[in-house]
Order: sequence, then C-alpha cells, then structure tokens
Amino acid sequence: MDVPNLTDTLIKTSGWLLAIYVPTYMFLMVLTKQKYWWDIFTRMVSMVNSIQCIYIVFRYVLSNYTNYYHLLDLGDDEFVRGLYRFAAYLLVDGIFYLPQFVQSPTVQMFTTIAHHFVGGAGILFIALERKGLGLGAYFAWTEISTPLLHVSWVLYSNKIQNTFSTLIFTAFYVVFTAARICTIPLLLLYIQHNGDLINKLTLFQSWMVYLGSYTLMGLNLIWFIMLTRKVSKILCPILSERKQKKV
Repeated sequence: MDVPNLTDTLIKTSGWLLAIYVPTYMFLMVLTKQKYWWDIFTRMVSMVNSIQCIYIVFRYVLSNYTNYYHLLDLGDDEFVRGLYRFAAYLLVDGIFYLPQFVQSPTVQMFTTIAHHFVGGAGILFIALERKGLGLGAYFAWTEISTPLLHVSWVLYSNKIQNTFSTLIFTAFYVVFTAARICTIPLLLLYIQHNGDLINKLTLFQSWMVYLGSYTLMGLNLIWFIMLTRKVSKILCPILSERKQKKV
C-alpha cells in the first residue's frame, strides 16, 4: 500500500519555528540579555507543542483507534503530520539549548538536550518510515504533564510560594508520574510484542527503536528522582509543622 509523503509538514513547521526562534533569540539573549523572557518564550512554544501532542493522541489514537500497537501499522495521515510537528519542535528547540549548555553545563540541561535530540530524531524516524507509530503515540502522550510544569515554573520563578503553587507542583508531579513512569510497562510491552518485527528491521532502524526508547525511559526516571527529592523538600517541613501542632 502506497502512503503519501507528508514531509512538507516537517519542512513548514521547522521553517516557521526558525523564523520565530532566530529573531527572538537574537533580541532576548544576544542584544538585551533577558533570559527570563527567553525562557517564557520557549515555554510558550513548548505549551503549544504539548497541546498538539495531546490532541493527536486523543483524536487519532483513542477516538479513531487503529492497530497502533502493531509496529507496521500505517496509521492516520493527520497523526503522522502531528509527529512531524512534534519532531520539528524538539529538534529546533534543542538547537537553541546548546549555547546555554556550553555556558552553564548542568545535569538538568544535559538531560533536556538529550531528550530533545534523541526524542526528536526518534519521532522523525517514526514519521519518515511510518513504522512504530505506537511509540510515537506513547512519547506524544508523555507531553500531557508539560503544561503543569510550565505553570509551576512561572509561579516559582516569580517567588510565588503559597498553597496554590504547591498544589500546581503536586499536580504536575502526579501527572508526570502517571504519564511517564507508570506507563513504562506499556512501553516495554510494546517492544516485547513487536520484538520479532524490530529484529527484522535494518541495524540502524532497530538500533533507533531500542536506543531511543531506553534513553527516553532513563531520562524520565532521572527526572522522576529529581522531582521526588524536590517534593520531599516541600512536604517534609509541612509534615513536621503538623506534628509539632499535634504535640
């Protein structure tokens, strides 16, 4: 069965993103040195990406379900276009993280860059080959926690630390855990279910499936540990205060 070439979506999305990113980066990071507003800009773009990821998952995977659990399922054209948009965002946004990483190399920045480039390359490969759409759907689904992350970041960046900010961060932690950690067995089951088909792919293709999946799984586990430590720092003073009141 012939499938349409949808790479025009990748080209158009990348073009639009670069047309927005380059002048914004030059103005905010090079000319005026306003990193806070650059972070606001990138998080707004990330929010748009997460919304489109959630949309394609619900619209084309859940409501119009086909056999996405099969490695060779061709899927829906609009779903594949959504993956192209997702890949374009990750790769373009990742490029603009590199100067910051060079200036201030941190573990968090490294994991973010690894997530963007490994994830972007993997999702691009899925869309180009039209194989492993279930993996694409899985990684798009994990973006459901992103909006809460950005709202929490804005609150804490502006030193708004109250019950509301705590609730938002807690909600983000719960959704992150549910979407990225509790679903790891589904990812492993998908790989096991399609093991024979994956092994019949070219060496590069099978390498991309395994490396991409396990790398992103590892990154999510690292972020989960970092978040859990932060949650414990928030909750421990609250719990100790309640104990003291009881005494």
